[in-house]
Amino acid sequence: MIVREARLDDALAIALVHVDTWRSTYRGIVPDDYLASLSYEKRESLWVHILSTAKESHPFTYVAEDEVGQIVGFVNGGSERTQDSVYKGELYALLQNTYLNLVKPCLAISSCFTQGSRLLLVHRR
Repeated sequence: MIVREARLDDALAIALVHVDTWRSTYRGIVPDDYLASLSYEKRESLWVHILSTAKESHPFTYVAEDEVGQIVGFVNGGSERTQDSVYKGELYALLQNTYLNLVKPCLAISSCFTQGSRLLLVHRR
């Protein structure tokens, strides 16, 4: 398992994990119509925007790749968004591909979380 900083060309793979994870995790919690309306194309556009403007807004995105280079999870975070008086940073998303076996993605996403947490400590007051 490799954890690395996301690149612009990862946008589609991140979008696939994002949509698939929402559809499987939130089934029965979020209305089915909403989950069915999630689009890989729209999420890819969102991730292209996030990854291409990262230097301006200072967020971070790390991905976890399996042994064949497939992205199986990601973490995204940046500046704290609610004007909290203690913290300057927050995790925005921490998602793993739920269709793979549970052990490897959990290890991968915990590695992503560790990397993201280290960056958030830099943003702490």
